[in-house]
Amino acid sequence: MSEKYIGIDIGGTSGRVAEFDGLDSDEIKGRERFEVSGTYADDLERLGEAVRSLVGEESPSGIGLGVAGEHAPDGSGLLHSANLKDWGGKPLKADLEASFGCRIKLVNDAEAAAWAEAAFGDHSEDCWVITWGTGVGGGIVEFHKGEPRIVGAPEPGHVILRWDESSPRCNCGRHGCFEAYVGGGYLQKRFGKPPAELSDEELGDVTDWFARGLYDLYRAHPTARFVLGGGVAEKQAARLPEIERKTNGHLEGIGAIEIVETKHGDDAGVIGAMASLRQD
Repeated sequence: MSEKYIGIDIGGTSGRVAEFDGLDSDEIKGRERFEVSGTYADDLERLGEAVRSLVGEESPSGIGLGVAGEHAPDGSGLLHSANLKDWGGKPLKADLEASFGCRIKLVNDAEAAAWAEAAFGDHSEDCWVITWGTGVGGGIVEFHKGEPRIVGAPEPGHVILRWDESSPRCNCGRHGCFEAYVGGGYLQKRFGKPPAELSDEELGDVTDWFARGLYDLYRAHPTARFVLGGGVAEKQAARLPEIERKTNGHLEGIGAIEIVETKHGDDAGVIGAMASLRQD
């Protein structure tokens, strides 16, 4: 019997499910999507149907699931999620174990993206992996004796760039968070129009703040490489060299970084969720 592994990426409105033949390849053998309602019981049923459509009645060898939010320290489920409020406090890991009878690993969505780069990216030295989408997430890939590991999910989007109550307010309740200046979900609030309609001057302001955020992250954990992915990063790919230049301007005399795009695009979440099963 061949081993089947499942990677799941849960967003605010949809879930993506992917099937893999093992933990050593990022080749996706099958895909499914399902609509996320926000109601835990309904979503768990839809998730189960999507997985069963790929593996049938056979129990997979393991399921990795990446979802945004604050995770319980014991990995049992979500404590809180801005997009999935009804999921908070539910026994997600235990429910999935009961349904599928296999190993379950829950990770933050940004941690999953970092796992995709750690396992299958072209890296041999420590790097930050940043997801720039509705908000800003990320994780750190460290190498020990040539083997990569993920250093937590340090929530880089909530680094404070400006301690001032006149600064943009973040959904976390504080003012001046990194993601409140650059997150796709906040740009409408900042500029009063959709991100797609921002002028070059306004986008220049966004890249200014993004460079300041990367400067702070570098000072907290210096790495020469920053890997960027996520919906906004993909749309603003032409501006990544500008962000790199501005960041290095702030770092002059301290260090320097390079910015590269994520290898896996939209698939980083499901691939990384699967790859997280490599770690006990």
